[in-house]
Amino acid sequence: MAYTVNKTNNSASPNQYTVQDGVVNSQTDLSFIGKGYAGYGESIAENFSNSSAPSKPIAGQLWWDSTNGKLKVYNGTAFQTAQHQQNQYKDNCGGIVPTQN
Repeated sequence: MAYTVNKTNNSASPNQYTVQDGVVNSQTDLSFIGKGYAGYGESIAENFSNSSAPSKPIAGQLWWDSTNGKLKVYNGTAFQTAQHQQNQYKDNCGGIVPTQN
């Protein structure tokens, strides 16, 4: 039985993806695996570490730029370098914020 993945953070089209049984939905760079897909173990080990950016990113998607050794986040328009943010009161460990790179 097919399932639907709803994208709820914005009104960008499409706002949902239908994943059919036995296939991988590749409408985005995130592979949604359908029930009973024969290559399940192959797809689950994928990551976004590469010298070139993902070609079909969605807002908030992370990518490790292996050429420059930097973590980048897609802001809906472009990938920006992420950086650790710290303030005078406490260290926001894990606080990834985009910069203008």
